Amino acid sequence: MTFHSQAKPEYAKSETMVWWDINSCPIPDGYDAGRVSPSIESALKNLGYSGPITITVFGNLEYTSAYILQRLSSTGIHVIHGLDARSILFDLLLGWQDDNPPPCSMMLISDKVDEFSMTLCRQQQIFGGYNLLLAYTSIPKYVSFLVTSAEWLWKSLLGADEMNSKQETRRHSVLHKCSETDEMDNKQQTGRDSLPRFVCTSCGFLCEIVERFTNHISREEHAQSETMLKISKMRDPEFEKYSTVESEASVNDEEECVPNKKQKKGSE
Repeated sequence: MTFHSQAKPEYAKSETMVWWDINSCPIPDGYDAGRVSPSIESALKNLGYSGPITITVFGNLEYTSAYILQRLSSTGIHVIHGLDARSILFDLLLGWQDDNPPPCSMMLISDKVDEFSMTLCRQQQIFGGYNLLLAYTSIPKYVSFLVTSAEWLWKSLLGADEMNSKQETRRHSVLHKCSETDEMDNKQQTGRDSLPRFVCTSCGFLCEIVERFTNHISREEHAQSETMLKISKMRDPEFEKYSTVESEASVNDEEECVPNKKQKKGSE
């Protein structure tokens, strides 16, 4: 069951970081990719989140068209390509936490919350002070240990700003026609200039132009790099050991997170 609680005072004006797993929560057919960012921002604004919002889309983007990537990037969304979504999110979480002490909000858009839940649980409940919001294409069948303040169905979230789509489209068009100085001032206020527009985690490739990015992930050298990454994981004797240790750590994390969940229910 989805629910939407108003932002608590300590989170209302603080930063909100959005991580979007595009492979499990794709853009619906016929939906304008340029509407994703305004819709997410509108949904958060409706709940009282007025602070800076940064959106990062991640996943295997090999078959995502340059047009869609450009539409996403043109509205301020950062684009990250990689084969291991869990690893990408984990690295993003660690880097973001270092630069953003609580109180802050983080939002995950994914149907694989079960794969990320222990990482998010550790981030939110053990470190403390982080507010969590979720969105997914269908309501999870399992009981999550995560403490969230709002949850949406992906399609309903994308329709959050449907009534004002024309106004928002014009607003973003005007922003892109502003002077470079105005754009830099706006980016510094939102923190969006701290990340490159396009990133390939498989090769460490960074760029600001969609054509360069799509050309990169379509090249043979890129394919070879990803093949070598897969082989290295299969041959690494420490990889299986790491997976086992991580699994055991997840069980321990789950035990630590459960009391927090129960405490929340008791307080209600």
